[in-house]
Amino acid sequence: MHGCRIDPPAHVQVHGWLLVGGEKMSKSSLNQITPGELTAEFGVDPVRYHLLRDTPLGSDGDFSAEGITQAGTTPTWPTTWATCCPG
Repeated sequence: MHGCRIDPPAHVQVHGWLLVGGEKMSKSSLNQITPGELTAEFGVDPVRYHLLRDTPLGSDGDFSAEGITQAGTTPTWPTTWATCCPG
């Protein structure tokens, strides 16, 4: 960035780990989650909402199919989704 005469960011925001059953996802643990399978089973909006709701920025988030099911049936999720992501 210095070569382009651009100041580096003062703060960088990062996400935490996505946990499955309390453990970090990894190829060696064989606990990976395929987004395509999730969206085929639950739909795109419930998966997005679950990840936004249950994975706070900067902290680890625990993934579960039950969380997606709850996210899709929560009465407030359509309102919340329309507010944060219009269009």
